[in-house]
Amino acid sequence: MVTLYGRDARADYGPPTEDCVRRTRRHFWLPVIAGVAIVLAGIGAVNATASSGPTLGVTPLALAFDGSHCIVSTSSGQTCTVTVSNTGTSGALSWDVLGERDASNNPLDDAKFAPASGSLNPGKSIKVKITTKDCNTGAIAWAFFFLSNGGSRTVSLYCG
Repeated sequence: MVTLYGRDARADYGPPTEDCVRRTRRHFWLPVIAGVAIVLAGIGAVNATASSGPTLGVTPLALAFDGSHCIVSTSSGQTCTVTVSNTGTSGALSWDVLGERDASNNPLDDAKFAPASGSLNPGKSIKVKITTKDCNTGAIAWAFFFLSNGGSRTVSLYCG
């Protein structure tokens, strides 16, 4: 027998009643739920104020001669336009066009880029004109490589 201050402890601490179990469970989960809510709110606040460094964006990534991004001229070849942007929230983006390759991964020298490199502040963009005559000479697919301190992107061009 356990005696506490002259009383039988079993009389005060018998088997828990159903009501007692419900209250204990409810009281257990309330602080857990409150703690999770506080943690999630803190994560949301961090994400809302966090900034990302320079990030390269290029659109569109697939070009075709449909009139929306590329036009064909029999005298000057094909001209396409892509937009290069810095989608990051901090830091300048330095970018370059590495060059182009055909579907067989052969280097091509025909494409001209205007401009071929540059620097963009966060949220800024620039249009890049790509001019080539190779679609007239049989190249079916091209790839243009944009490289930067904020990633790389490959733009494909399909002739035909």
